Amino acid sequence: MHPYTQALLKSIPKIGSKEELYSIDGSVPSLFDLPKGCYFAPRCPYASALCRESDSPEFLVDEKHMVRCWLYKDSAVLAGNG
Repeated sequence: MHPYTQALLKSIPKIGSKEELYSIDGSVPSLFDLPKGCYFAPRCPYASALCRESDSPEFLVDEKHMVRCWLYKDSAVLAGNG
């Protein structure tokens, strides 16, 4: 459910397809100089100021799935607080 995961899945080539491959803008951050907040914010089209300032807690989106993304703060329950 995380936007970066969705982007990665869209970038997988499909056998026999002539569609142009989906590309994620930007470059992977250095492990020695990770950005503040969500590590994926610099490459995420949905990133907000909140994403760039602090990492998201885990949100429970259904009984089997959690996501660490501020996009779900209003539609999911904080994991462990359900």
